[in-house]
Amino acid sequence: MSIENTLATYNRIRQIYKLPEMALTAVTFEVKNDLTPELAWQALCEFQPLEGWFQFQSHADAFINNAVPQPKQDWGRLLDAEVFDSENKRSLSLRTLSFGTIRLTIATAGTGEKEFLADDVKQLATRRTKHEWLCYRRYWRHDEELGFMPFYAAFQGFSVLIKEDAEQASPASESTTQGN
Repeated sequence: MSIENTLATYNRIRQIYKLPEMALTAVTFEVKNDLTPELAWQALCEFQPLEGWFQFQSHADAFINNAVPQPKQDWGRLLDAEVFDSENKRSLSLRTLSFGTIRLTIATAGTGEKEFLADDVKQLATRRTKHEWLCYRRYWRHDEELGFMPFYAAFQGFSVLIKEDAEQASPASESTTQGN
C-alpha cells in the first residue's frame, strides 16, 4: 500500500477512534555523535532556541522566550535537552549515549522528500508548571516488514493548558520534563 493510500485509510478511521490528525510531510535530520557535554551545550546555545527543557546531573529546568540560562557549576554534567526554534521550524535534541558522550539531532520540518507521516502529540509538563503541555511532532516511517513505525519525536515547544485539555489529562498521560 502506498503512503498516500495508508494516509487515506488512516483518515477514514481516525475519527472513530479519536486519533490525532496525521499528514504526509517532509523532514530532514542532521546528527552528530560523540559530542562532549560542553560542546553539546554550546551547540544548543548557538541554535538560539525559543523554548525548551534540559537536564543536568543535579538540575532540570525549562525556559521560554529565548531565555537559555547559564549552567551553574553545581549542576554537574549535561545529560539531555530538547529545544525548539519556531521561526525556522527546527527542533534540537541532545541525548546522552554514554557518560560524557552526547548525540545531537536537529530535525528541520518541511525539507527533503515527503516520506514521513506526522502527527502532533502532547504530554502534561508537571516539572515546569501544572498548566502547560510539552508538544511533539511524531514522525512515522514505513518499514517493509512492520508497516509504519514511530521514527522520531521532535519537540515543538510548550502550549498553555486550556479547560478542554485539563479534562483530557490523566495520570497515565502525565510526564515530567526529566522523563523524556
